[in-house]
Amino acid sequence: MVQDFNEQALLNPRVKNNVGHISLSFSERDKDKLTDKKMTEIAREYMQKMGITDTQYLIVRHHDAPRPHCLSVITE
Repeated sequence: MVQDFNEQALLNPRVKNNVGHISLSFSERDKDKLTDKKMTEIAREYMQKMGITDTQYLIVRHHDAPRPHCLSVITE
């Protein structure tokens, strides 16, 4: 996966950093409502609205805190 991100970054001469990180964090009160599927939908919608399209990214849900959160790793 790292190789894929690096190769894609080489295709765009404007890229300064091969990878960027975006964290989406939600209220602990919504924990029961936020299934993996729902968090993925929210993260994808966020990426689209931020103009992060036509690039690869990875969405990872974390369970290391009481609040639901996920991290998106993108090729910048």
